[in-house]
Amino acid sequence: MSLLTIVSNLPIAKTIYQLELSGAKEHKPGQFVMIQINQGVELFLRRPFSIMESDKDRLKIIYKVVGTGTQLLSKMTPGTGLDVLEQLGNGFKFDDQPGDVCLIGGGTGIPPLYGLAKTLASMNKKMTIILGFQSREETFLIPEFSSFGKVIVTTIDGSLGLKGNITRCQNEWQSVPYYAVGPLGMLKAIAKENPNGQISLEERMGCGFGACVGCTILTSEGPKQVCFDGPVFAAKEIIWEN
Repeated sequence: MSLLTIVSNLPIAKTIYQLELSGAKEHKPGQFVMIQINQGVELFLRRPFSIMESDKDRLKIIYKVVGTGTQLLSKMTPGTGLDVLEQLGNGFKFDDQPGDVCLIGGGTGIPPLYGLAKTLASMNKKMTIILGFQSREETFLIPEFSSFGKVIVTTIDGSLGLKGNITRCQNEWQSVPYYAVGPLGMLKAIAKENPNGQISLEERMGCGFGACVGCTILTSEGPKQVCFDGPVFAAKEIIWEN
């Protein structure tokens, strides 16, 4: 457990906030944190948050306001302390071998791909980055990702980029290694087309370190916990339920 301090907590798109914390440990791309929001019995459990970027003692998190917990979090001001469990889960695996890769993110699954893209860019990897949103007003990080490689944007309503969801861009990731984060249906469709990638799952969880067994999934190697064994898994090992 760590007590981190809010440096900034600002809206960057419709219902989307970027939170910066100081006093943090270093995190690998794909790891996550659990934040305690102490506001009543209904918020007793910590909330999992993926990490956009980890740099020295600073941590950046992008989150969507969807319920009581994130509504309260969005109102917290600089200087406020937060009780945080850090360095949770196993991050993305990568090597320095040459070759193209594809990064695929949908909605709030996009942030952890930023830290990954930054790392891959330092290894001179050539990237295609596909970002899926509901609409133009919910978009974020597009200019930042553009500095790492070719960016393709999709929106469900067609207000920016290609109209529709990410799966219409399957020709970009059908034959190359990929990293994907986003809604379960999107991940399932991607893995069905190309099992040779890494997928980060977003699941509800109570503890963050495998004790409550609340985020168990089925894999080819038996049951695994998203918080402890993941959240990143090889796409080919996940057994997708119908």
